[in-house]
Parts: sequence; structure tokens; C-alpha cells
Amino acid sequence: MKSFTYAKSESTVANILAAAQSLFLEKNYADVTVTEIAEKAEVTKGALYHHFPSKEDLYLTMLHADLAHKRQLLRAAVEMQGSCRARLRRLTEIFLELPPEKRDLIKLVRRDPLKRVRSRLVGEDGGAPDADQMAHAGSDQLQDNW
Repeated sequence: MKSFTYAKSESTVANILAAAQSLFLEKNYADVTVTEIAEKAEVTKGALYHHFPSKEDLYLTMLHADLAHKRQLLRAAVEMQGSCRARLRRLTEIFLELPPEKRDLIKLVRRDPLKRVRSRLVGEDGGAPDADQMAHAGSDQLQDNW
């Protein structure tokens, strides 16, 4: 019974994240409501809040999950054998093979004017962290939320 509950919970979180991604790509952060996300994910607001304490936390988890996934995909190209040109070509191919909505997610960091969210993704000083910092931040956030 425990594994069924875990699988159901995992499925619920995946549905919530997918619904949030779709809505945040369609509209600005401020224009998306928790009610809309819950309705699109076909869960109650209580279920949504059970997994994500706030809309900001959901937004960050969604972005961190995306960054961690992209890091995993791109790391293979960086670590492959071959010339710099071949690795760069493979990085580009991997990115362009992503579905358009996955490529567009990174645009949300600049589009949505959330100072607190951006500082947690980019860094307090406004400088971009390196890929390892971003991916580790995403991994830590995901582990805390699962």
C-alpha cells in the first residue's frame, strides 16, 4: 500500500508541475493563480499546497527541475570525447531537440519580475552562478520537496 501511495503522490506532483509549466509559459507569474494550477492539474488546492507550500515554491521547483534535467542532458555532451567544435555541436543539437516548451522555460527567469525568485536562481549579487551551482541548487530544492 505504501508504494501505491508514493506512486500516486509522485504522479500528483508531476501533474502539478506540468500544469504549472503550461500556465507559466502562457502567462506571467503574477497572472497565474494557484486555483488555475490546481484546476489544470485536476487536483484540489489542498493537494497542491500539500506538495508546495506556496506558488513561489512551486515555480522554483519547476525551474530547478528543468535546470537539473538540462544539466544532465548537456553534461554528457560536455564530457564526450572529441574536439571542442564537436562537443559544442552536440550541445546545440541536444538543446534544439528539446520540445519548444522546454527550451522556453529558461526565458521565464528573465521575463517574470520576481526579485526574490531571480536572486535564488541567479545569486544575490546578480551574477550568474556556474552550471554546477545551479544544478546543485535544483537538486537540493527537489530533495527538500519530495
